[in-house]
Amino acid sequence: MSQYVVHFTKNSAVFAQILASGVLRPSGPFGFSWARKVVEVQNRHLSVCFSEVPVDRIKRIADRHGHYGIAFTKDFIRNAQGARVWYVDQGSEQARNLNRHLGELRLRRDFAHPMWELTPFMDLVMPGQYEWDWEREWRVRNELRFRMTDVAFVITPEGVGEMPELHGLYSHPKLDLIVAATPQPLVDLVEDLVKEFVQTFENPVDNLPVDDGEYVWIVNEWNTEGCVDELFPELSDDVRPQLIDYLDGISHSWVRSSDVASIYE
Repeated sequence: MSQYVVHFTKNSAVFAQILASGVLRPSGPFGFSWARKVVEVQNRHLSVCFSEVPVDRIKRIADRHGHYGIAFTKDFIRNAQGARVWYVDQGSEQARNLNRHLGELRLRRDFAHPMWELTPFMDLVMPGQYEWDWEREWRVRNELRFRMTDVAFVITPEGVGEMPELHGLYSHPKLDLIVAATPQPLVDLVEDLVKEFVQTFENPVDNLPVDDGEYVWIVNEWNTEGCVDELFPELSDDVRPQLIDYLDGISHSWVRSSDVASIYE
C-alpha cells in the first residue's frame, strides 16, 4: 500500500508548466460507462487522475502514462474532494443496478440528482478482457491547485526525488540569476521565462534620455510586477515572487522593447 498518489505526464514541458503554475488541469471525461458522455453532466466528469501504486512498483504505471510524475499525500487529495475510483465489473448486479438507475434519471432528465456527483468516481471494467483496476486510480474533479509545499515528491526519467523548497530560482548564464531547485524540466522552463522577459522588456538605462538625474518617460513605464503578470499570468505563487524579486534587483522600472524601437523608427 502507499500513502501517496501520483499524476503522470509524458511531456517534460507540460510537467514543468504544471510545477510553475501550481495547477493540474482536468482531462476526460472519466467515469461510469455511458454516464460520462451524457451532455448535460459531461463537464462534471472532467477530472485529474492519479495512481496509488506503491513507489517501488511505479515503473509499470510510468511506462503506460509517462515518466514525469508529481506526487501528493492521500490526505491532500481527500481535502481537495478527491477519492479513489470504484471499479464495477461489467455484467455484475452492481453494474445492472447502476445502469437501470442512471437510465431512469436520464429519461426523467433529472440531472440535479446526487448520483451524477458519484459517477465520475466509478469505472466499468471487463473481467478477463479490459481491466485496469491494477492502476488503483484516484480522481479529483475539475482542476487541482497546489503549492510546492504540497508536493510530496516528483518523478523524472532519472528516478524519484524529494521536492525541495524554493530558496531561489535558477541559474541563467546571461543574467547571473542565482537559484537552487529541481527537477531539471522546471529549471529549463524558468530559464525560458527569463529569456522571454529580456526579449520583451528592457532596463531603461541606455534606452531613455535623462533630465536632471531622472528618466524622461517618452514611452510607457512598467513596474516589474506588471511585466511579469503581463507575460506570465499563470505563474504559481511559489515562482512568481522570486522572479519579481530577482528582476527588481536589476531595475524596478522597465520599458517594452517594441516601444523603444518605435522611438527610432
